[in-house]
Amino acid sequence: MWLAKASSQNRALRWKRDSAGKIVTELAEVNYADGTMRTVRRPLLEIFAPIKPMEVEPGTVARGSATCPITGFTTPVSSIRRQLKLRAGGAADARLLAIRQSNPKINDRSYRSPNLTDETAADLAKRQIDARSQATDGIRSLLPNEPLPPAGGLGFRVQPYGMVQWKHLFAPRQQLALTTLTQSINRASTTRRARHRPRK
Repeated sequence: MWLAKASSQNRALRWKRDSAGKIVTELAEVNYADGTMRTVRRPLLEIFAPIKPMEVEPGTVARGSATCPITGFTTPVSSIRRQLKLRAGGAADARLLAIRQSNPKINDRSYRSPNLTDETAADLAKRQIDARSQATDGIRSLLPNEPLPPAGGLGFRVQPYGMVQWKHLFAPRQQLALTTLTQSINRASTTRRARHRPRK
């Protein structure tokens, strides 16, 4: 649940609770990467500045198993792997939990909860990357579709969760940034070649 551990700025996530201490939830329609849509009850989170480490609750995952903060039910790692394999690891439909903002002028960073504009931008990135996933640069896909090394190779141990290509390591917004950079480099390279082409 930690976002940042620093002497000047400790930040973490915690569950929003009502006056009785019960976790507050909301109903949400979620489109998953395997093509299914579900109505889920999501626990709400808030960002806070813990003074002591003990104020930060444990996360929801331990040794690959995931525990629901609402019901307390623990899904074993075998089921987690089976579910995430269908969604190529889940990066494409992961929930946006926090926004990090940086101010390089004063070397400062801060965290805030996502708002509707952030959610809309994330959804738009998903749609744009779906469209770009069919595009090519004339040689290969703009997305890094190459396979990851075998499980354990180069320290990667995500393959059992369905992350078998390099692109699976990135969320749609990151994929969009990568493909935009690739397109810009390709255009610059084409322009440079055209300028230096010998004239007849």
